[in-house]
Amino acid sequence: SIQSHGWSHRNMAALSPLALLWELVRSQSAIFTLTGRFPVALSYPNGNSSARTRKIASWFYTYGVRTCAGVYETGSDPLLYRQPRHHAGRIQTRT
Repeated sequence: SIQSHGWSHRNMAALSPLALLWELVRSQSAIFTLTGRFPVALSYPNGNSSARTRKIASWFYTYGVRTCAGVYETGSDPLLYRQPRHHAGRIQTRT
């Protein structure tokens, strides 16, 4: 499945609420347009998230993952699950 990493790989914890909404909506819309399915997972770019980021992300995603010093964190927050890390090279897509 294809999941989300945000639209522009920005530090989501540093974005204003409106900018974060735009980042998430634009990413979800692009993935839906290309695949016909909405993503259910969000991987926070560079592991940057905050309580506010996770709250807003929960409006769009079932769960999320982030890294801390290269290791995926886990906990009771459903937007911080542990996932094996896989590398996917960059591809060019049309928007």
